[in-house]
Amino acid sequence: MASFPSRYSLEKFKWESLQGVPKGRVRRLAGGERIHDIEHRLFKGFLTMFFGFMLDLQDPVSITKLASSAQECWCSLRFQFPIIASSIGGSDQDPTLTYTTGTPQEISHWAHRTLLVHSPSNIDLEQLHADESQKKVPSPNNDFTWAHIVPGELADDGTVSKFGLLLLSHHSLFDGSAAKIIMNFYFDQLAKVLSDSRSTSEPIQWGCELENLTPAVLDILTPHQTLPIPPDSEQEPSPDDEYYKCMGGIFADLVTTTKVTISISFSWFRLIRRHQGCPRIQNTPKR
Repeated sequence: MASFPSRYSLEKFKWESLQGVPKGRVRRLAGGERIHDIEHRLFKGFLTMFFGFMLDLQDPVSITKLASSAQECWCSLRFQFPIIASSIGGSDQDPTLTYTTGTPQEISHWAHRTLLVHSPSNIDLEQLHADESQKKVPSPNNDFTWAHIVPGELADDGTVSKFGLLLLSHHSLFDGSAAKIIMNFYFDQLAKVLSDSRSTSEPIQWGCELENLTPAVLDILTPHQTLPIPPDSEQEPSPDDEYYKCMGGIFADLVTTTKVTISISFSWFRLIRRHQGCPRIQNTPKR
């Protein structure tokens, strides 16, 4: 492992062409993405992200229109945020994020596979959440993000006036704030389609969405922010350099936070054990 501070390049985290796939891209996981990936692999279901919504429709729609519109907007969502159709691969030591575009037929197949529309019924997102939390991410089809549309009960005229949506995803792809942004875009498009207020647009040019792939957070640094000393520089890294000083502070805070979290978790576990009438757990000796 390289010593700290050391010369370092953030270029390694940029999207590159996927070898042998003209319209595919790959990049290394970076920062918190790697932490989420490690925790997800080591602990079943840990940090799988769920996002649930209940929506009331001002104007009831047929179940057929709801299903087709939801699928159409799911494809539009992939074009704007292709990260939802990406997958994690590579080795445990060097995990990577991969995205490959497809033909319109392949995209349609993906949409039907990852946006699951249920039969109209009494909506119970909590039970659906409990059921889905028992499943592994990725799915058997190697999908790392998918969603469920759960329509409410049918009216006498065959329409529904509300539905629920449950999104679940591997946490390395995006965080909770990003999920809000993504789903706000989705519901904005869906509302326009359901109300027939979206004008007919040209067919999506699949392949062009590669330009919308989100960069690694480390690659968002601007020229106005401090950067690590690159490998080809003759300058010697020093703890006093602004970048390494900042990173040193982050690492120190991370160690402190980890210790506090472990301490709180251990104390909470002891409290539960006592409440259940289990033998008292002895404190672990300090090293």
